[in-house]
Amino acid sequence: AKGLEFDVVICVGCETDLMPHYLATKMAQDDVAIDEERRLLYVAMTRPKSHLVLTYVERRFVHGFSRYASLSPFLDDDLLATLNRVDLGDFRAQGHHRNGHRHKAGSQL
Repeated sequence: AKGLEFDVVICVGCETDLMPHYLATKMAQDDVAIDEERRLLYVAMTRPKSHLVLTYVERRFVHGFSRYASLSPFLDDDLLATLNRVDLGDFRAQGHHRNGHRHKAGSQL
């Protein structure tokens, strides 16, 4: 999709072990695999016409276990300083169900 642009581009999972993927870091002998992952993110980040959305979580369930996640090393402080951050951490605390619909107080998620 060289040169294509889209109104909105969403990159999900901007976390260590997902971006770059842990297999790329495990197999990288000369950083070629990591450089390729960085290039793919760069391409995605240069394609939106109006909005770029980068998502990450603080905790993720992997194979049934909860683990803390850290921000992708590709997203350095200089880049992050140029972005608007929206914290959705309290989204479920405000009474939203997993599918985004509101639920009544006392009902199960």
